[in-house]
Amino acid sequence: MRYGLGVGANVAVAEGAVQRSRPLVGIVVATFNRAKLVSRAIESALDQTYPNVRVVVVDDGSTDDTPAVLQRYATNEKIRLLRHAENRGATASFNTGLSGLGDAQFFALLGSDDALRPDAVESLVRVFEVDLDRFSLAAGWAQDMHSRTTTGSMRHLRAREGMINFEDAVTGSWVGDFWVLARRDLLGDVRFEERATTSEGAVWWRLLRLRPGWLVPQVLLEVDRTGADRLSLPSYTPTSALRMMWSRKTELDAGGKDLRRANPGSYAGKLAEMAKWAALAGEGRRARAASRQSLRVAPTLRGILMVPISTLPPSLLRPMIQIWRRLRGRVGEFRP
Repeated sequence: MRYGLGVGANVAVAEGAVQRSRPLVGIVVATFNRAKLVSRAIESALDQTYPNVRVVVVDDGSTDDTPAVLQRYATNEKIRLLRHAENRGATASFNTGLSGLGDAQFFALLGSDDALRPDAVESLVRVFEVDLDRFSLAAGWAQDMHSRTTTGSMRHLRAREGMINFEDAVTGSWVGDFWVLARRDLLGDVRFEERATTSEGAVWWRLLRLRPGWLVPQVLLEVDRTGADRLSLPSYTPTSALRMMWSRKTELDAGGKDLRRANPGSYAGKLAEMAKWAALAGEGRRARAASRQSLRVAPTLRGILMVPISTLPPSLLRPMIQIWRRLRGRVGEFRP
C-alpha cells in the first residue's frame, strides 16, 4: 500500500504487519453531558483501519447519563476512562487526556459530538512514516456532517494538499476546523490554556514553529455543528467571556509578534477582539489596554470604537453586542 505526499515521497506499509509494530496513536475525547452523542465519537475512534489506537475519554464532571454510557467501555483494552469530579472545561480535559496517553507517540483531539472517518488515523500516520523528523503535525480536512460543507480553509493550496507553515497558521491562511495528529515528543511541556474556551490553535502554532506540518487532501472528520453547547458558539455570560478573552490572549502569546510583522491590521483586529471579550468579562483595565494597543498598531474603525466601548459596564455592553451582531454587515468594518 503506497501513499504519496505530492512531493515525490512514498512510503510502503508491509502487508500483514504486526499490530504493535506501528506507532501507538492516542485520541483524546473530552466530553460533558453528551450521553446521546459520545458513543458516536468513541465508536468512530475505535473503528479505525489503523490497528494501534488508544482512546482516552475524559468525562468533565457530567451530570447526565454520560458516566453510565462510558461505563459500557470499561472493559475495552483500547479505552482509558478518566473523570473530573467537577466541570473544569474542555481545555482542562484535553490536558488530563494527554496525561493519560501513556506511551503513545502521536496524539489527536476529538470532539464528543463529532466522528472520524475510518481511514483518518491511517491517512495521517503515513505522513510521518515518510520521514518522522520532517513534520510536527499532519492534518486532514473536516466537513459539516449535515450540510457537507468544508469547515476549514487553506487558501493558497488549490490542490487541497501541501505544506503547512507557522506563517500560514498565524496569518490565517490555515484556519477553521481540521483534524490534526501531532508528535508528542515535540510537545514537551506545552499544554492547553485551561482558562480559555479553546486553545488548540495556539498549541498547533507552537509545534509549527519547530517543524512544518502537512495537509492531506482527504476529509477525515465529520463535524456536528447542531449542538447549542458547541465551544465555538458565542456566549456573553461573564464566565464565558472571560474564557474567550483567554482564548484570544493565548493566540496572541503564541504568535502575536509574528502576526504583527506580517499583517499589522490582522494583529490589531485580534487585539480589538480580545478587548471586547475582556470588557464583557468585567476586565476593564485589560480591555482598555488591548484597545489602545490595537490603535497604536493599526488604527481602524473597529479599534476606535472599542476604546469607549471598553469603558462600559458588562451589563450595558452585553445587550449592545447582541444587537450589533444582528446588524453586522450593515456597519462595515466594525463587527463586534
